[in-house]
Amino acid sequence: MRMDCDGNSLLHQVAIIGDFQPKERPGEALHMQWEIQWFKKVKKIVPHHFLSHLNNKRLTSQELFTNTHKDLVMKGQEWIMRTSESCSVVAALIATIAFTSAYTVPGGNQKNSGHPVFLNRRPFMVFAVADAISLSLSLTSLVIFLSIMTARFDEQDFHHSIPSRLVLGLTTLFLAVSSMMVAFAATLVLMIRQKLHWAAIPIYLVACYPATIFLALQFPLYVRVGWYTIKDLARTMRHSFLK
Repeated sequence: MRMDCDGNSLLHQVAIIGDFQPKERPGEALHMQWEIQWFKKVKKIVPHHFLSHLNNKRLTSQELFTNTHKDLVMKGQEWIMRTSESCSVVAALIATIAFTSAYTVPGGNQKNSGHPVFLNRRPFMVFAVADAISLSLSLTSLVIFLSIMTARFDEQDFHHSIPSRLVLGLTTLFLAVSSMMVAFAATLVLMIRQKLHWAAIPIYLVACYPATIFLALQFPLYVRVGWYTIKDLARTMRHSFLK
């Protein structure tokens, strides 16, 4: 393989960040993930001695990659922080609602025994289980997003570590939102089943509308991050196994 006038090998040229940004990966963090994946793909096919080759500025390809991607790493960190903060607010809100609902159960409690009035009804059990799941998953999601916000954001963290945490955090958050909607629907069944049964379906639709909007807006990001991260992890594991 030939060198250019600056002594750059093929791997050096790949390490230089260009103007191209894949449209299917929105956000600077996913762009940085793509840059790392592309660099590592080329790194596997070039001769081994190219890894330690120095250009005219006495830089290896890895050092050049680090220098040219500093700004993208900073922008990726800001993007991840904004995403994690917004998701943390939602997770904290769901956890607060789920925790409050556990003490203010639908129908109230019996005066003598203190047991819930609807304890023996099936919708109440659905409410109790869904509320517990929502509380657990929302707190888990909150912890994950807090771990992302306190990460050191090293260059290589954008390859697997940060995207994997983001996927896990979004997964638990989506499940927490869905569980909260199930708990709310079960509460409506208990409270309006007798008097307003004719309005049950419209009320369910209106109640689920905010959660549906949130899921619809965040789901494309979740799919993209999850797909490219899991796909690359599977490829890496398969390559290691073949070795």
